[in-house]
Amino acid sequence: HLGGHRFAPTAIWLPENLVLGRLEADAVSDLLEHGVIDSQYIRGDTKLTPAQQVVQAFVWPQEITFRSCEQFGNDFHIDALVNDTGETYIVTETSMNIVASCGGEPKSNTSYQMRTSI
Repeated sequence: HLGGHRFAPTAIWLPENLVLGRLEADAVSDLLEHGVIDSQYIRGDTKLTPAQQVVQAFVWPQEITFRSCEQFGNDFHIDALVNDTGETYIVTETSMNIVASCGGEPKSNTSYQMRTSI
């Protein structure tokens, strides 16, 4: 466990720089024995923005090359090459106050969600 809250990543896969979360024992075995991981555990490359990480997890295990990322309000329009095919993805950013733990003060939380691919 790499952080101080329940949604913290549970592993970093090096040298790929992939952050993984909510790992189960079978997934760790597959990673160690075969070098593969299911997309449900991918949180994204540490070098990418949060919006790009969402796209990376969405297309996993396909290779992706990011070309551009523009923000329009709460939406990120991300152009990328997936298996040499140009794609545009829209990721929406949402911020809200949440209570992180029982009795704790509300804290601002930002989440990113794949809205669509064009």
